[in-house]
Amino acid sequence: MNQHDLYYYAAPVTEFIPIARREDGELLADQLSGTHKDIYRRDAEDSLYRSWKNSLPALAEVLALGYATRGRIVVLEYCLRTKGRIDAVLCGKMKPYSKRLPGEYPSLSLVELKQWGDIKYRPSGEDGMLEAFWGGEWHSKKHPSVQVLEYREAIRELVKSRISSNEEILFHAYGYLHNTEWQDGDEYDVFRGPKFAQSVSDARLYTAKAKQAFGERLRADTHRRNGNSAFDILQRL
Repeated sequence: MNQHDLYYYAAPVTEFIPIARREDGELLADQLSGTHKDIYRRDAEDSLYRSWKNSLPALAEVLALGYATRGRIVVLEYCLRTKGRIDAVLCGKMKPYSKRLPGEYPSLSLVELKQWGDIKYRPSGEDGMLEAFWGGEWHSKKHPSVQVLEYREAIRELVKSRISSNEEILFHAYGYLHNTEWQDGDEYDVFRGPKFAQSVSDARLYTAKAKQAFGERLRADTHRRNGNSAFDILQRL
C-alpha cells in the first residue's frame, strides 16, 4: 500500500490550518479529491467533497483555538482497510493521564467529523445506530462515538499484529458535530442518552458550542508536541 492509498494528506498542523482555511475550504478539498481520483479512478461523490470543504476548516479552527499546533501532525482519510477511512488523526506525544505508565508515549487522537446540523434524530432499534430525517424519510446512521471507537479498536489490532503487542501507544477517540450547537433537548438526549452513554464516555462527543474545549482537549492529548513517532507508527501499519 503506497502513501496515498494509506492516507490522503499529512502535514504539520501549522501547515494544515492555513491551507484548510483558504478559499473557504475548497483548496484542500480539491487536493483530497484529486488523491481520491488517483486511487479509485473516479471522482469523489459530491457529499464527500462537501464534507471536506465544510468539516476541515472547522477542524482547523478547533486546533487553532486550542493551540494544538506546534510539532503536531494531522493525517486525513487514514485507511483502515476493511473498516474504511478515519476522517482525521492528530499525532503527538504525551504523558499518560493515568499514572500507571511512567514516561512519554506516542499519542494518536482519532476524530470523526460530522456536519449533521438542522436534522431531526430519533433512537433506532439497531445496536450502535440512530435515525436521521432528511429528504422526507428516516435514514439509519451509525452514532459518531460508536463509529470512531470501532476505528480505535481496529487501529489497536493493527498495531498489535504488524508492529508489537508490547509497544505502548496512547489512543484517544472523539466525535465532532461541527455545525451542531444543541446542548439539550430531544437531539441531545438521542445522542447522549442511556443507549450511547458508555460510547460517549469512551469517545467524547463535541458540538460547535464546545469547540474551544475540544481544541484544549486535543492539545492535552498531544502536549509533548513531537508527532513524528506517532506518525511513523501510522506509516508502518
